[in-house]
Amino acid sequence: MPDEEGRIRWALHKYTNGTSGYGFEYDYFLKDHLGNVRMVLTQEKDTAKYIATMESAYRATENQLFYNIPQSCYARSSVAGYPTDNTTVPNDSLARVNGSGQKTGPSILLRVMSGDVVDIATKSFYKSGGTVNSPNSTLTDVLNSLAGGIVTATSASHGVVTDLTNTSTSPIYSALNSFLPTNDPNTVGKPKGYLNWILLDDQFRGVTTYPQSGAIPVGSPDVLNTLAYSGIPITKNGYLYIWVSNETPGWDVFFDNLSVQQRSGPITEETHYYPFGLTMAGISSKAAISLTNKYKYSGKELQNQEFSDGSGLEEYDFGARMQDPQLGRWWALDPLADQMRRHSPYNFAFDNPLRFIDPDGMSSFDNSGPEEWSDIENGIIGSAEAYQRKADEANEKYKKQQDLDEKTSDKKNDESKRFIKAANSGLLGINSTENSRQENDSIPAHYGAGGSLTYGFGAGQNGVVITVGIFFTTDGTMQVYYTEAYPDKKNGGWILDLSAAPQFNFGYSKSGNFDLNGDSKASGAAVETPYGGASYSYSSDEKGNTVTGMGTAVGVGASGSGSLKAHTKALLIPFLILVKTFAQRLDPFK
Repeated sequence: MPDEEGRIRWALHKYTNGTSGYGFEYDYFLKDHLGNVRMVLTQEKDTAKYIATMESAYRATENQLFYNIPQSCYARSSVAGYPTDNTTVPNDSLARVNGSGQKTGPSILLRVMSGDVVDIATKSFYKSGGTVNSPNSTLTDVLNSLAGGIVTATSASHGVVTDLTNTSTSPIYSALNSFLPTNDPNTVGKPKGYLNWILLDDQFRGVTTYPQSGAIPVGSPDVLNTLAYSGIPITKNGYLYIWVSNETPGWDVFFDNLSVQQRSGPITEETHYYPFGLTMAGISSKAAISLTNKYKYSGKELQNQEFSDGSGLEEYDFGARMQDPQLGRWWALDPLADQMRRHSPYNFAFDNPLRFIDPDGMSSFDNSGPEEWSDIENGIIGSAEAYQRKADEANEKYKKQQDLDEKTSDKKNDESKRFIKAANSGLLGINSTENSRQENDSIPAHYGAGGSLTYGFGAGQNGVVITVGIFFTTDGTMQVYYTEAYPDKKNGGWILDLSAAPQFNFGYSKSGNFDLNGDSKASGAAVETPYGGASYSYSSDEKGNTVTGMGTAVGVGASGSGSLKAHTKALLIPFLILVKTFAQRLDPFK
């Protein structure tokens, strides 16, 4: 039963007295500051015992656990003076090692984790009267046996035997070449026989400290000696290799009942990651007999080996999307892509997973802010509480944005329809300044950078020239506005009044920023004559959005001319038809 903080296992227990039973076991996930599961700790206490009795009755089983049993097996009845040993009954076989032939006897390779404790022991016997000749090194024998065992244990994921026995590049060769001269020195008056053990880390480098690696020489002749070390503390995840040997040629040494007991520690798995979640297999470790933990990077489940052929998707399930740790990207679009338009919708953690995390595949956030420091103080950094809070905040933000978008869309739809309705009904016909301003007050204004096109129309009674313009913003909004120009009777020339610009706004804005007040501040300059000229206008709303317009104004400053009024109206009607056409084409709500 998995949980984001650990798991509960219904496990089968096999006891050393031969009985068995089921019970619950509890494992706990140890996470780093980003929520990655770095260790799996268990409260389960497990003890494994291995023994090489050499007896024919157990030969098949022991051959599965130990190396060199058939090569070193020797009948006990052929050894004159061998003491009685009732460890096994009957005691029909021993292991014989000799520097002239089979130099190494039973050996075993254990997968160990830091925190484990190992006990080793064996019985040894040799007869007095032998000669100490120049020893024959066991380096090649041990190297081949150890390399073969590691290849089998790792399924050749760290190389084949020829790679691990290479005397130039193999770390195993370097470890053994340093271990043997130091721990198996030449002897005086007895054969060079030893009980040996060496600890290799996950990179197969030797751990040289004692008692993590060591050796015990054989004892006195003609008696059965016990060679043992109880409580070897394992300080590195890796492999412990245990074997017996004799390098003295022409002098037999007999070993029997090599026993190994491994008491497991709390660590069942340790995982290290590349930045985007791919496991660093070379420095990651897992106990030999333990349930695989699939909840790893960011605490998410790794989909792997789920198919019958042992293959799998090799992707992390974040909930909303699946993430590929080999590519460091998602395999689906970002559900919140509209909120992060600067980034690819397939990017993971803004391509900076050392700083940002994504708890559910919806949105990444900074995991190093003040809120996270309070989490550290409270001891919940990377915990379910921290992740859930961030996920809730991101989802709430997304929901609010959706609600805002819906409201804005409804308002923009209404405003567009009102503008088109005004164009259809002729309300945009500028019959008087007051009427136009009154109509404009009911339509919000929106400003932005863009281009404009203006035309001028003469109007009668006060000699006013009304400049009507169309302004297009970069985000798709079209505005219709006008300015007023009237003759300066005192100084001559014309005065351009920009207080009314801009007036109308409609269309679709990608940014969604609408000034609902419709207030604007305007300034500008113009060169006007009674018969036309050029104008420039600048305006901004209270939000700081701006619009500029440049254009020409054409008109006649005569007063009370019915023919001019009619002429103006005749020009204005085609223009309103043009505005209506633009409105219909740009209306996004049709």
